[in-house]
Amino acid sequence: MSGQYTRTARAGLSILRIQTASGLQYRLAALVGAVTPVFWGIVMVTVFHVYYAYSENSGAGVQAGLTLGQTVSYLWLVEVVQFIAGPFIVGDILAKIESGDVGIELCRPLDIQLHWFMRNAGWRLGETTVKCAPILAAALLMPAGYSLGPPASLASLGAMLLAVAGSLCLSSALTTTYYLARLSVAWGDGAARILFGMLPQVLSGAYVPLQFWPDFMQPFLRWQPFAGLLDLPLRLYVGALEPGGVWGVLLSQLVWTAGFLALGRLMLRRNLKRLVVQGG
Repeated sequence: MSGQYTRTARAGLSILRIQTASGLQYRLAALVGAVTPVFWGIVMVTVFHVYYAYSENSGAGVQAGLTLGQTVSYLWLVEVVQFIAGPFIVGDILAKIESGDVGIELCRPLDIQLHWFMRNAGWRLGETTVKCAPILAAALLMPAGYSLGPPASLASLGAMLLAVAGSLCLSSALTTTYYLARLSVAWGDGAARILFGMLPQVLSGAYVPLQFWPDFMQPFLRWQPFAGLLDLPLRLYVGALEPGGVWGVLLSQLVWTAGFLALGRLMLRRNLKRLVVQGG
């Protein structure tokens, strides 16, 4: 039995390594793809500068627990960490589901959930490795007040990196569950993308830091699954959350990762019993 687990672990790590290397092959396309996050980062930083300067309640951002400098750093880091933590879809897996080639995937001598999980994680690592450097460079070279600031402390930086590793597992589990949901024709692409794509973007703090939301929603926002994708790790960097809080963040990420994997397993078992292979 231990030999079977060892072989499965080796196969999973091989898939992770191959997918990461595949993401590094298209370096030029990836570098071009970094232009959009830089542009979007400039837009978001400018919007929040206007908000802090001219809103009716000019102290609202500080009251939420974030200074302007912290918010600017948060926004730039969103553009970097999103490649690891965002609910991105690996197109070739979805294409196989929609074309009917998923039948070949099911014939592999490896658990399909583990296979897709590792492919997701490898793709995210490859994208981040190529794209984060130009985005970070652009963020650091911005004029004063518009640039990425230093971490609150070295401990805060280390805590954020640990939490980002948890984000990688959580986002990969979320996207894998999306694929397993799409094995059922009844789900349809629209409903699945809202639940596993659009909703996580909003509730992860990708557009507005969760601390800016109303006070009565903060307990829910802190413990809902998507806060661990972006918001909580980035709070550690800017100092809105003490470095010691990383253990609570990691625990939350672990619990929700296990929850999504369990949900995906249930979907896999249910959908395989009445799988309709689409396409030709």
